[in-house]
Amino acid sequence: MKRILIFFLSAFVVFSDLSSEVQDVELSSEIALLMNADTYRILYQKNANQVTPPASITKVATALYALKEIGDDVKVKVKADQDCIGSITAEMQKGMDYKHPPHWLVLGGTHMCIPKGEELTVEELLYGLMLISANDAANIIAKYVGGSISQFMADLNDYLEEIGCKNTKFRNPHGLHLPGHRTTAYDMALITCEAVKYPLFRKIIGTQRYSVPSRAKENGGILFNSNLLIRSGQKYFYPHAIGGKTGVHSEAQNSLIAVASHKGRNLITVLLQCTEKDDMFADAKKLFEAAFLEGEVEEVYLTKGAQPFSQYIAQGKKNLKTYLDDDVRLKYYPSEKPQVSGEILWLDHKLPIAKGDPVATLTLKSEDGNILKVVELQACYKVAGKSNTKRIVFYILLIICVSLIFIGGNYVFRSSSKQ
Repeated sequence: MKRILIFFLSAFVVFSDLSSEVQDVELSSEIALLMNADTYRILYQKNANQVTPPASITKVATALYALKEIGDDVKVKVKADQDCIGSITAEMQKGMDYKHPPHWLVLGGTHMCIPKGEELTVEELLYGLMLISANDAANIIAKYVGGSISQFMADLNDYLEEIGCKNTKFRNPHGLHLPGHRTTAYDMALITCEAVKYPLFRKIIGTQRYSVPSRAKENGGILFNSNLLIRSGQKYFYPHAIGGKTGVHSEAQNSLIAVASHKGRNLITVLLQCTEKDDMFADAKKLFEAAFLEGEVEEVYLTKGAQPFSQYIAQGKKNLKTYLDDDVRLKYYPSEKPQVSGEILWLDHKLPIAKGDPVATLTLKSEDGNILKVVELQACYKVAGKSNTKRIVFYILLIICVSLIFIGGNYVFRSSSKQ
């Protein structure tokens, strides 16, 4: 088999509802990205690869890796120890030049008020982690999953590199500020794309109110989601939002990961370095609304009929040429227009080849290697094998000529001998 890589330009659009206005959206956030969670295509980006501290959206990565490692075993109870819940002041943190254990908590941060010795299930801790951004829950989960928090962080960073994160290094599981704790909007989008594959993660981030079963009779057993996009009745409620995660601290400012789904299209937005919390939610709504207002377009990349792709066939009377029964078309949203390349895989041929026989497959791929469509190329006309008749006649005549020359030469030699 022989592979030939061919690049195509778009031919022409044959159907269109609305043009894309996603790229025209103006945002307050300094860093932003909108990505299709299924195709990983980027619809909008603004400084998407700029390295920055992420604050508590770090917890999306913590939840992802925990679910990856423990699977459905989320009902197990975990006991809190002092190492996971101990706190220092921000002044002490700076006075130590941040050389304390990276996971230490800072007074004033969000938490579930977990005392030493309390037992909570992993599921309850995950709800606390994602709904109210509980830093103590992050440490307890990390220690349970990794055996130690430092080992959890090492394993987490290795895993994030495996899924394609190139500019991320997390030093703790909760996102409290530490020098060197960093990521990008693009990397956080990749992390969230993986996280939303887990049904429990999607369920948790879409929960508005959660009552912690282990604390049913205690005050503080009710957790409310900090993501205003899913809080019905709130100013920034967005009906297609299915959840996300907020974050904030002085160095990171406000940050947000939000997930929305509409008409089978799942989108993720990442917003970083936003001065005002309200602006962050407004930015997310703007991006989602612009994207979901788009109509699909359909584009013809190859028209039906004879094609320019041909192949030399050994022993064939002529080269093999191809045709298509139908146009090759692709549908996409304007903000997700792919750059398409085509790869032809020729099949093994046995002569004769009849007109209409399948002779190759044409695979259309996006620039990131995803397969968009596979179509069959057929023989444009019959290709017969070369006849051996002429060759046989040629060799017979050659033999006759050689024989006559030999006989004639022998006769001349005998005649001269007699003389």
